[in-house]
Amino acid sequence: MLATQDVVINQIADILADRRTRRPIEPRSLLRDELGLTSLNMIELLTNVCRDLGVDVTQLSDVDLARMKSVEDVIAVVQPKG
Repeated sequence: MLATQDVVINQIADILADRRTRRPIEPRSLLRDELGLTSLNMIELLTNVCRDLGVDVTQLSDVDLARMKSVEDVIAVVQPKG
């Protein structure tokens, strides 16, 4: 099974795959400002990552969603507990 970081980075890479300019995806990369993810991209990312990790997306709070500014923020929020 892939680590949470790998799942998140792979999903972002899939979302960005058809864009002409590609930037390296690092844990500290800012989702909107550096990688150019839109609100729709963020929904797609969270849906896919939660599915891949077996996380119930409905358990994410508004606070969780608001603090997802970087790749590492997404990793921290969806990291399976336990």
